Parts: sequence; structure tokens; C-alpha cells
Amino acid sequence: MNRFKISLFGMLLALFFVACNNDQFNSIGNDTNALTKMDNSTGAKIILPQKTAKLTLNSQTVNIYVKVVDAQATPIQTGSVKIIYPSADVLAGRDIGSFTASQEPVKNGIATFLYTAPKNLNANTSSLHFKFYYDSSIETAQPYTMTIMPEQNQIILSDYILKSNFINNTKTMNLQDTTQLNLTLFAKDEKENLTRIKSDKVTSISVKLINPELADLEDSKSGLSKEKSYANQNDISLNIRTKTISGIVPIEVTTLFKGLNNEDLNITEYLNILVFSGPPTALSLSLSGTVQDKSIAKFVDTWVLTVTDKYNNRVNTRPAISMGMIAGYAKDSTTPSGNLYHDGNGTLKNDDTFSSNQAPFQKVNLGNDNLVIFGNADANTSREYYFNRYGKWEINSKTNNTLTLGDDYKGMDTNNLKYAVGRNFRNETCSGNSVVANVYAENKDYVLDIYGHKTIKVEYDYYYVGKKVVLWTNVLAQLNPSNGSQSEQLRVGLGRPVTLKGLGLTPFTPYSFTKGETKSVIFRIKINGTQEYYRNANFKYNTVITSDEQNASSLSLSGNTIVGRTDTNGDITSCTNQGRESVTLSVVAAPQKGTFNVVNLEIEDEF
Repeated sequence: MNRFKISLFGMLLALFFVACNNDQFNSIGNDTNALTKMDNSTGAKIILPQKTAKLTLNSQTVNIYVKVVDAQATPIQTGSVKIIYPSADVLAGRDIGSFTASQEPVKNGIATFLYTAPKNLNANTSSLHFKFYYDSSIETAQPYTMTIMPEQNQIILSDYILKSNFINNTKTMNLQDTTQLNLTLFAKDEKENLTRIKSDKVTSISVKLINPELADLEDSKSGLSKEKSYANQNDISLNIRTKTISGIVPIEVTTLFKGLNNEDLNITEYLNILVFSGPPTALSLSLSGTVQDKSIAKFVDTWVLTVTDKYNNRVNTRPAISMGMIAGYAKDSTTPSGNLYHDGNGTLKNDDTFSSNQAPFQKVNLGNDNLVIFGNADANTSREYYFNRYGKWEINSKTNNTLTLGDDYKGMDTNNLKYAVGRNFRNETCSGNSVVANVYAENKDYVLDIYGHKTIKVEYDYYYVGKKVVLWTNVLAQLNPSNGSQSEQLRVGLGRPVTLKGLGLTPFTPYSFTKGETKSVIFRIKINGTQEYYRNANFKYNTVITSDEQNASSLSLSGNTIVGRTDTNGDITSCTNQGRESVTLSVVAAPQKGTFNVVNLEIEDEF
């Protein structure tokens, strides 16, 4: 009987805790404006019930709740939520306040953070912008803003001060770097004079890394750790060693000591280290979307450049970038397309020359043309990535088989490179009119952001739909060796062949025919969203013929005339009908009424 009572009590207690946990999850923020974002790889969704907090008091504390649910809105029980700190504020030496931890575990779908506001809100009243994300999915990061509206006449305790050798309590470091941290506790009088507190008055000084994934502490008495404590000692010196992950390392320093009147006191200060990423080693370009700007009669593609170092850190050093496009190619009689575009046979040498044994460079125009390298065709090394070879190279001079480059190449000689030579415009095949394309950084800001990204706009005339171009981007970074030697410039790049597609091609309306009718219909292809015809470009399609009557299977199409790349008759250089692409479908003595149409129109590569 007693055992039954205990078991029943345990069940009721468990049910009580489950109910309480569910009540807690449901009670935290039902804000209809809550920010949410899905992690496509795990299905986890980040929810910020509140996305702002108003700071009015110095050292004010704020509880921040981050919900994490799965695709079925069930609270997730594992993993952790992490913080992205405002790097620009940290780099400027601003007091950004502090969190008790840089990541918190998810419990019953909730990660709870405790934030403490800066000690003096009046020192800088611009908002602070943090972000939260689940596990390693930084793309799910959700913004959280601290707005600062300080109350007037607040007391700022400053009779005692903990000083460090960091300027504005901030330090920048490289990966796998070492720096010394010095800490001293002082008393301060009304004239700002400082008096060092005697060591026997210092009960303890504790140093703790809030983000130990990025760094370790080290001193002469013990090995590496994330926390150090010193008793009866002032003038603390210890080393900080960074690892291979970039980001912000907050350092919490807590002191317990006797004041000048022998009163028990404590001070907690926060320092910040911004760990720079390594030099850029890898790049990628991803298409985000396409819009039509009718005011200038162009399509605009949005691409996102991502740059990482060899440890897969997003490059946060904000290096300069350049970008562009080969939109029209130099002529080359050695390729089937007649364009100077090769899937191999290029050789880049460290004497700053680029050569080909096919002698394709006779018609290169030194005034307009550039070289873009975009890949490696060697079967033995095709999985290797040569980002220090890729991208755009300026051309100073040429012979039939060699280009002398205007840029300095410092790597090894490399064979079998894929490349193209050309310029950022081309002439229409039939009219000869010049059409241009423009590649530029969003907001005209030609440096990476602190997350290793840059949004790039590719703007082009309607005629470019269906045309193959080569996008390129170069990154120029300064290498600053920790040994004090002279800095060196590093160049990496990327080339990417792309067929521009605008918003696709306009679908056709079916043609209706009557019983006994003989009819040929020309379906002239237009560029979707415009009145422009699709010209001198490849495409693919299907045909369909239908009827509501019986024996519809006896219907067939005949005499198809095909223009564009298909199984037969493809010739995109033809200027018949000004190069307008079309499909002609015919029905002969139709046995019954019905419809036929060209369907599944898709843009194909130019070559």
C-alpha cells in the first residue's frame, strides 16, 4: 500500500513537472510579431518571443528567452543556442554589457540568457544589436536589439577600478595567437588619482573565459584552462592563447578585496577579444533570386559571395573585393563555339604568364579583354581547388599562345586550367548593337561584412537571357604575421560560368483546331515579363496535342520546324527573323477537333 502511494505520488509529481514545463514554454511570449527562422538542415525553428529590450538603468539585467521547436512545433530537448556579438562595437572598445555565458543549453524548447547592461549607459546611447542561433546553424541567426534610454542622475560607482593592458578593455588577435593580459586593482580619489591596492588586501581575482571554444588561459604556474583564480595577489599576468575558431571572446574578471576602510568589496569587469579569422582560402557564389527592373529595362540577379579561411571560419577581417563579368568573348577559331572559352589546356606560371599550346590568343583585344580562370580540368587533380589561381587577371601583352599578366602570381605552375577571355559587353548577333551587363556590390560597399558575406548584383539587358557569361570575384587581403615581419598581400579569386535566365520564357496559349483542318502555327518565344523576343539562344521544349473526343490517340503532329538547340536543326547564329527563336507545329487533315501547344519551355546553355 505504501509502495503504491509512493509510485502514485511519483507519477503525479512527474505529470506536475511536465505540465509546469509545458506551461512555461507556452507562457513565454505569444507575441504575434515574434521573429522565427527555420534551419533547413535540421528542421529546427528559432523563435524570439521578444526581439527588443529597453535599457534604462546602468548594469540593468535582462532575461532573454529563445524558443527552439522542430518542424511540427514540438519543443526541442537537445542542443544549445549561441550568441553573435556586435563585432564593430567590440572593435571600437565600447562597453556592450555582458552575458553569463556565450551559449545556453536548450531545455524543454527554451534557452535562457541573462544579460547585464553596460555600467554607464550615457557613455553611448546607440542601440546594441546581438543575434542568437541554434547549434552550428549560423544562417538561422535572429536579431535582438537593446535600445538605450538611460534615466537621468544615476550613480556610477567608480571609487575602485580594475585596469588592464587592453585598450578600452578590448584586444584583437589572430588565430593560434598569444597575448598577455595584465590586471591591477586600484583605488581612485576625487581627483582621479590612482592608488594600487596592496596584495594582502586582495582576497581573490578570478579570470574566466565566457567563450572557451575560441581560446584558453595560461600562466606560469598551471596549464591551459578556461578559468584561473589568484589569492592575495594584485598585478596579475597571464596569457591568452586563441585556437582555430574566430569570433568574440568575452572575459569575466571578478575581484574580492578589502577597501581603504577595510570594508568588503567586489568588482566585476568584462573585457573582450575579437579573434580575427585566418586569411581567405575558399569562396562560393550562390544565386539568391532575380527581379525585373522595368524602369531601366533590365533583369537583376542577386548573388551572395561567401568567403572562409582554411578552418571554415567566415572571414571577418573585412578584406577588399572586386567583381565583374565576361559577357562577350574574344574570338577563337580553335573552339566549336568560336569563343575564347576553354574547359582546359591553360597553364598559369609564376613568371606571371598564362599560356595555351593551341595558340588561341590572336584576336585578344588588350584594351578591353581580361582573363578569367574558373576551374581545373586535370583528371588527377580535378577535386582540388586553386582559389589563388581563379578569378580575373589583367592582360598586359600577348603572343599567339601566351598572355603576359598585369597581376602578380606567387603560386606554383599549374596546368589544365579552365579559362575564358573577354569583356563586360557583347554585340547582338544580328543587329550588331552593343548590349552591356553590370556587376556591382550592394550599397556600393566593396568590402566583405564581418560574417564573410557580400551581396552582389548582376544587372543585364533582356538580350542576355539565354547567354553564357563568366562571373568573377577577387579578394585582396593583407597578411599580418604575428612575428612582426612585413605584411603581405594575398589574392584569391573565383570564376563561375553562368547562363543568365531572367524570369524564364513566356508560356504559350494552346492553339485550337477544327476537324479536318490543316494548319501550321509558329510559336515565337518571348522573354517572360517582357515584350522582347528570345533571340539567338538555345532552349528545350515538349509538344502536346489533345482532344475531348474519342480516339484522341489518333491525333499526331507533323512537319515540326525546330529552331534552337534540340535534337535537330539547332542554329542560334541564324538571323532569320532577326534571330527570333520559334517552334512551328502543324496538323494535317485533323481527324477531329482539338488543341496543340509547345510546353515545358526551358532555357538551355549557349554552348
